[in-house]
Amino acid sequence: MRGRRYLVFLASMALLGGGAWFAAAGAGAAVETPAAEVPPPPGTVPSSVAVTPFETVSSPYLKTTSRSYIAPLTPQELYLYYLPRLRRVGYRLQGYSTSGDRSGTQSWDWSFTRGTGMNDTVLLTVERDGKKSVYSLARELIVAPARAKASIVPAELEEVTVRARQSASSPWATRTLRSPDAWRHLLAVANALPVDARGAHGCLADFGAAATVRFIAKTGSWTFTVDPACGSVLGPAGSHLMDQGLWAGVSTLMGFPAQMAP
Repeated sequence: MRGRRYLVFLASMALLGGGAWFAAAGAGAAVETPAAEVPPPPGTVPSSVAVTPFETVSSPYLKTTSRSYIAPLTPQELYLYYLPRLRRVGYRLQGYSTSGDRSGTQSWDWSFTRGTGMNDTVLLTVERDGKKSVYSLARELIVAPARAKASIVPAELEEVTVRARQSASSPWATRTLRSPDAWRHLLAVANALPVDARGAHGCLADFGAAATVRFIAKTGSWTFTVDPACGSVLGPAGSHLMDQGLWAGVSTLMGFPAQMAP
């Protein structure tokens, strides 16, 4: 196929979507091409011409499958064929774009997602070729592993120490929590943080906000280091996690302004 197409709007959503795009899909999901779930239209034949699918943000857990076909249908007819069939297996329309190159070749791109976030995406990319269309149906699936047992904090704790600052020019503040009622929320949030499946990703401006939460028990300690600018947490046993509420919990505990707890 002539030219490469990028769904820029989808890439931007992927970079900025935080917990939406990038939440772990869960261990054990099967990696199957949607072509196995939705058969191609009548009269369609396999194509040796590769239609380049949209390139996602790099992820160590990204799996991609793709099939290309030639069909006696217009791009819009292909879209109307696949839309209800993909809906039946749980996908919903996420986005749409068109593009062209200097030779006059035009392409149509539709993206569909399934489940929460955008961890399971189907990309329908079509180019018109005379009375037929050449198209690809690609699936991009992120399957993050479950949290390692060593990164999960036990319920029987002695105390919890929280150290945080709002910016590089702010002093560090420290709180020591000595009762389950005081640390219950932070413990629940820390144990619910998903594995960070984003790979390379953008971050907000870094003004030096940071926090360390240390859970201490008779059997050992578990430390979580929060980077609010990148929405990341370095957890116990070197685990890379996404921050889905730990910085917010620390900010509330420390009495930081609400805008510092996105």
